[in-house]
Amino acid sequence: MKSARLDEYISLNMLERDIITAEAQLLEDPYYARDLSFTIGTYINQLESNARAIKKEQTSLNKNDIVDFYYSEIRKISDILVIEFAKDELNNIRDSLSRYDGTNLTAFKNSLCDKISSAIKNAKMKAETYREKKEQESIKIHAKNDLEAIEAEIKNQKISDENKQEQEKILAQIAKTKVALNNYKDISSIKADIEEVQRKTNDFLIDETARKEVVKCIKASLEKQEFNVTKIALKDGNVIIQASRPSGKTASCKVSLDGKLTYKFDNYEGITCIEDVEKFEKEMNDIYSIKFETKKAIWENPDRISKGTIDTSKNNELPLKRG
Repeated sequence: MKSARLDEYISLNMLERDIITAEAQLLEDPYYARDLSFTIGTYINQLESNARAIKKEQTSLNKNDIVDFYYSEIRKISDILVIEFAKDELNNIRDSLSRYDGTNLTAFKNSLCDKISSAIKNAKMKAETYREKKEQESIKIHAKNDLEAIEAEIKNQKISDENKQEQEKILAQIAKTKVALNNYKDISSIKADIEEVQRKTNDFLIDETARKEVVKCIKASLEKQEFNVTKIALKDGNVIIQASRPSGKTASCKVSLDGKLTYKFDNYEGITCIEDVEKFEKEMNDIYSIKFETKKAIWENPDRISKGTIDTSKNNELPLKRG
């Protein structure tokens, strides 16, 4: 019964004591030993039968318990992706439960925990690798879409001939970066290239767009002051705006690519130039929010002085040209 491990289900202490006593009495009182042996014989078979019945019932309970224990451990896994990657290994562990004989429940549970933990550990590494791969793919897709959007934006711009070269450089760099994006698995290796393309594109588009807006504002402001805009042209990378009045007064503005605005009001007599300049500056500031950070006034002797003005050799009240 011990070799069958029935002592786990029923106590054999009384049986052991009776056997020891019977063996001890074999020489001293063999008749007593014989009677005791008969007594043992009357209950030993029933004892074994009861033990086997209890074992059968307990092993059945243990088998159910181990299945419940398995699923309780599985329910602790909250990461669906880990469950997916551990699925095959966990199914193999579950199938092995059918071979459990129902004994040594605690030891078997410990062994089962180790197997499940190992499966989860392997699955977590696979899930992490998978997530990193998917993240890289997602970043690459977004980066590619961004580059294509930038490329389309650059191509759709009506760029002046003098800025075509810069446009072509950016488009070439975009094409190079797109090729690199397809060749590299890790986007971090070309992240700097992508950021540089975005920066150059933004600077280029912002500068070009901003300058166009500034030119529109200048044109509108001059026309509001009854100037007739006679010419808007691109020269040496600068936009030149020229305007005049029937009286002969002229205004010219130059807008560079870096946003610098230079203007000049000419052919004025007396201080009327100052008035028009102040109107121009106020208009640009109040309506278009264009502020003049650095201004320089240049006084020049006029070709002629209007009647009533003071001699130019005696004071500084001369026509104003600003640049």
